[in-house]
Amino acid sequence: MTRPLQPNADSAGAAAPDTPAVLPPEMVQRLTESLDRQIELLGARSAELDALSESICANDNDRMEQVLAEMALSRQRQDQADREFKAARDELAGHLGWQVGKTRLERLLGLVGEPDRRVLAQRRRQVAEMAETLRRKHRQTGILLAECARINRLLIDCLLGPDQRVTVYGATGAQHWRGCGSLMDTER
Repeated sequence: MTRPLQPNADSAGAAAPDTPAVLPPEMVQRLTESLDRQIELLGARSAELDALSESICANDNDRMEQVLAEMALSRQRQDQADREFKAARDELAGHLGWQVGKTRLERLLGLVGEPDRRVLAQRRRQVAEMAETLRRKHRQTGILLAECARINRLLIDCLLGPDQRVTVYGATGAQHWRGCGSLMDTER
């Protein structure tokens, strides 16, 4: 049963905070579907980070480019899902007479029946856990990329020497030879 939220006035005429209301089933369903979409996308983004790390370690440039393209599309889907979730929260806020943008799922749990409360609480926990897993994987991928850059710099230093100069050969032979220097020489 749904009843509109009417603020109660106390003796001074001020509205009573957080008057209880029951959320309509269609709003609860929309919110649940939005959370399910978030869970699906977080799982996909987590798998993409795994695939990116694997392709980096395997030095599979083709797969890496494919994963990066998938990640760009995934970001667009995430943006759309975020907008849908925000719209569902704003609709709930409007229905409850709450300030738009201040509605939190935890606060809404008290306004739904027990079965819906369990479902929403479980989805809320799952989103939080998956977001933390995604943050951890993102950090690990960043560390992997930083280590790859560090190794690349070390290799360049080994090839070019620490001063980044190379031995240059002219048509008549070596003009500037550095012993124990770079492993790579070039021709002019």
